[in-house]
Amino acid sequence: MISFLTGKILEKEATKITLGVNGVGYEVFLPTNTLSENDSVGANVNLFIVTIVREDLINLFGFSSKEEKKLFNLLISINKIGPKIALGIMSSISPAELQDIIISNNQVALSKLPGIGPKGAAKIILELKDKINQIGIANSLENNNVTVINEAVSALNTLGFSNTFSQKSVSNAYKEANNPNIKVEELIRLSLKHAQK
Repeated sequence: MISFLTGKILEKEATKITLGVNGVGYEVFLPTNTLSENDSVGANVNLFIVTIVREDLINLFGFSSKEEKKLFNLLISINKIGPKIALGIMSSISPAELQDIIISNNQVALSKLPGIGPKGAAKIILELKDKINQIGIANSLENNNVTVINEAVSALNTLGFSNTFSQKSVSNAYKEANNPNIKVEELIRLSLKHAQK
């Protein structure tokens, strides 16, 4: 199985490249955010590879880090989530953001990702909540931030808002604040603003 490739980009599309390695061109599928804008045709890149073999074809999926590769493998280990849906998820959201959504049990945000829906979101959280921390994704929310988010959701629940609505309001407020050290009181205040919109 191929697990790593270093080569030159011969052709580039949104979610696929042809990678030239020692005279051989490999078709590699990848999330849209794996390559930077500087990684144009002719650029040399290093990719961690997942090789998926089916009866009639062999597909290669490329990632810029071991952590992204592990995340992809976790996603496709879930029943009914294939490589295309996993790539769609990873193209829509960063690994750190996905980890934070799963840890904070934010089914609303997760269900909005391509190919997921409410049932899929619940299944992903159920199966990955205890596994996602093990892959060492950088820049994820610290445990303190997860606690702050959960406390803000609980506060809105206490005020009579539904859990789904509370999670959505807190999630939007947290993104808007863009402050990893936000205090729970400030997050509740911002969340209430969202709740009133």
